[in-house]
Amino acid sequence: MGLLGVLAVTAALRAAGVVYPTTIALTYLLVVLFVASLGSVVTAVVTSVVAMLCFNYFFLPPVGTLTIADPNNWVALFAFLVVSIVASRLSGSARAKAQEAFDRRNELTRLFDLSRDILLTTEREGALAAIARHVARRFELDVVAICVPAPSARNRVEIVMKGSTLNRFLEEVKDAAVQVVPL
Repeated sequence: MGLLGVLAVTAALRAAGVVYPTTIALTYLLVVLFVASLGSVVTAVVTSVVAMLCFNYFFLPPVGTLTIADPNNWVALFAFLVVSIVASRLSGSARAKAQEAFDRRNELTRLFDLSRDILLTTEREGALAAIARHVARRFELDVVAICVPAPSARNRVEIVMKGSTLNRFLEEVKDAAVQVVPL
C-alpha cells in the first residue's frame, strides 16, 4: 500500500509539474504518515526510504539519477528520512498504546460484570460453583478451579471446578492432598 502511494504521488507530482522540493517532501511525508498510521513501523520505514529515493531520482537535480548535485539537498534528504522514521515510530507507539487502552477497558468491563454477577449470587449452597460458572462465562474459559481450605481436614483443599477437563486436572494435581468437587 505504501509503495503504491509513493508511486501515485510521484506520478501526480510529475504530471502537475511540481518542482518545489519543500512541497514534494511534505507530500511524500503525508504518504509516509498515512502508511505509518495504518501499518507497521517496518512498512512505514520502507515506504520512507522508497519515497526518499523517488524524491532524489525524480525531483532533485540532476533529475533521473540518484546523484545529488547540491550539498543542501543531502541535508534535506537526510532530514526527510529522519522525520519519516520518527513519525513512523511515534505512530506505531500511539497505535500500540491505543490497543493497550482498549484491552484494559475490556478487562475492566469483564471484572465489573463479574463483580456484579458475584454480588447478585443469592444461593448459599453451591455459591462457589456459581462463582466458577460466572468466571468461566465472563472470561470465556474452559476450566475454572477455585481452591478453598477444606472444612473437614487440615492440610487439604477443596477445589470447585467448572469445565470438562477434570481428569487432566486431577492428573496434574494427583500428588497434592486435594478433594475435588465437580460441578
